[in-house]
Amino acid sequence: MNSSPTFTGTLKNRLIPLGLLAILSLAFGLRVHTVLTTEVIIPLRADAGEYFLYAYNLNQFETFSKSDVGYTQNKQPEPDAYRTPGYPLFLTLFVDGKVTGKVITHILVAQAFLSTLAVYLTFLFCRKIFSEPKSLAVALLTAISPHLININTYILTESLFSFFVVLFFWTLSRMKSTVNLKAFLWLGLILGLASLVRPVIQYFVVLMCFLSLFTFGTRKGGQASAVMLAGFFLIFGPWMARNLTTLGVLADDQVKYYNLKYGLYPGLMYQDDPKTFGYPYKYDPRATDVKPQLGSVLQEAGRRFSEEPVRHLKWYLYQKGIMYWSWHMVVGAEEHMIFPVAKSPYFNNPLFIFTSEAMKILHWPLVILGLLGTVIIWIPRFNGEYTGEQLLFIRTLSLLLIYFTAIHVITFSLPRYAIPIRPLLYTMAFVPMVHLKVLIQRKWKLSPTLPKTTSA
Repeated sequence: MNSSPTFTGTLKNRLIPLGLLAILSLAFGLRVHTVLTTEVIIPLRADAGEYFLYAYNLNQFETFSKSDVGYTQNKQPEPDAYRTPGYPLFLTLFVDGKVTGKVITHILVAQAFLSTLAVYLTFLFCRKIFSEPKSLAVALLTAISPHLININTYILTESLFSFFVVLFFWTLSRMKSTVNLKAFLWLGLILGLASLVRPVIQYFVVLMCFLSLFTFGTRKGGQASAVMLAGFFLIFGPWMARNLTTLGVLADDQVKYYNLKYGLYPGLMYQDDPKTFGYPYKYDPRATDVKPQLGSVLQEAGRRFSEEPVRHLKWYLYQKGIMYWSWHMVVGAEEHMIFPVAKSPYFNNPLFIFTSEAMKILHWPLVILGLLGTVIIWIPRFNGEYTGEQLLFIRTLSLLLIYFTAIHVITFSLPRYAIPIRPLLYTMAFVPMVHLKVLIQRKWKLSPTLPKTTSA
């Protein structure tokens, strides 16, 4: 009778590593096969072309610029700060001259590797709050997500940014004490790196400071916040200093205000005309009157709300949120592709089609459960079973999901921008399910507490 638990535990200890190995092998295989067989039509279009030029100009002219005069005319380009340097710096590892298919392949394979590593880190940080089987389930969802797979086929920031976000939470999950200043320093450093890739996350460091004060109190929370801010500005500060000395400004906010401007159109259409979908500003004769400046955008927003208050309230209160978490890319090629492709394993490969359809069925239940989890973790009756470390971790997950949703509801709510944080959504989706199980167990007096978890 006594040997049964030991046998079960031994079997479980063997199955968990095998399961993780199978998931990581699947994740890597799906990603590498996708980047090697997908044919993107004009891979260096729009944002991708700018990122490539930044990397080219950095390597050839030691200048951060998206100008093409260096590439086409071999002239010294003028510096700018339209984009942040994180992703272009990553590209400089591969871009040493003119664009070639080999260069692009090397970039995409590297992104596939980082994306696979993100699956592994997701499993590790999930063990902070879940049992290993549930952590494997979250890793599996992350591994087969067609959105997280396809972002590796583009020369865009999403893949690298997603890696840094997951790395941030893995670092947070490794805290061994209530206030670990070394860990908070690393958190600040990683947030700085992530902000150089996608500046939308830069203000999250402020929310993290408030969460630290709320969790640990004024003295310990203040120390943690100060160390984290120091780490953040150690990375992000040199970029601001470069802009100030080179351009006379701390940052170029044009992209931010363009996103505010583009997000003003309900349904992403001009006057509800379907042919304008996705690019309403191209059809709006007033669009050029709205400058990429805060005052100009707010004035236009005030005018629109005064003319059609109900329509714009609905757009901002819930329609943009639904669009942000949509399965379809809205402005994109296929369901989960950003730029048009001529060939993809998702068109004819049975494994890819099956995993895509499975995730499509699960999509809205996962979104609803994930957003429910972000709310209930702040309710005392639902979080009494967590340790202080676990509660900080899971509330940080919740806070980042809320932050990203709110930012993109205010600005440009393209589903593309939600792709990097899908591992966090899948993690939070399990929170309500775990608590439902606990409530059922308590009602039937099967177990008084949440399942024990394994520290990452």
